[in-house]
Amino acid sequence: MADPVAAYQTAYEEFGKAYDKGKRIAKFLMMIGDYMSRWESVSVTNAGIAYPASAVGSRMKTINADDWPTAELLGQTLADFHKAKAALDAAWHAVPADRRSGLAYPPPG
Repeated sequence: MADPVAAYQTAYEEFGKAYDKGKRIAKFLMMIGDYMSRWESVSVTNAGIAYPASAVGSRMKTINADDWPTAELLGQTLADFHKAKAALDAAWHAVPADRRSGLAYPPPG
């Protein structure tokens, strides 16, 4: 049988990776939301769309289409996060109480 502490530490690391990936996408989408609250001064680059010269300038906010997550990537990232969280919680419960000292408690959620 595998060491439950080592299994928990691995699950914690995997959870951290999944969380960070989700956080990067969320941060990008929140930035887009902020930009779009002033949509009149926004342009999208790398989307094969030409803008008139008057619509391009230092006061414009630009969104790089190459950075935009697909619906599939967004869905997979969310699913991966939830799977990693469930695995982390299960790994935590598999660690005997007397061996939890010094381990980071799983984050809520």
